[in-house]
Amino acid sequence: MIHLSPKGLIATTGRKGQSLAMIDGETLFLAGQEASHIYLVEIGTLNVFAPRGTSPLRRYDQHELIGIPEVLAGIAWPVTAIARGKTQVRIFPATCLTERMADIPDSSARFLRHLSQLTA
Repeated sequence: MIHLSPKGLIATTGRKGQSLAMIDGETLFLAGQEASHIYLVEIGTLNVFAPRGTSPLRRYDQHELIGIPEVLAGIAWPVTAIARGKTQVRIFPATCLTERMADIPDSSARFLRHLSQLTA
């Protein structure tokens, strides 16, 4: 699992991410859309569903990040994310992660990208 702490992401970006308030049932992204952002759940819950699924595959709660493997792999979202109850997410562009990747050795960056393709 690739891990970047919310505090680390915020420290790196200076809290540049835009905050989005969502209502129950509102969709954050759909399966098939380009994964061009990383999301931090600040308040509430995001449920992710398979493209035609009716039961959540996973739940993301306060202080959890979603999107790192997908952004690193450069793929489309394989799932749909829907707010459960009142939810607030902070949106970070993919460049927040890709710029940070530029600071690590090439061999480590290649390894992380390879891992992201396996987990995405």
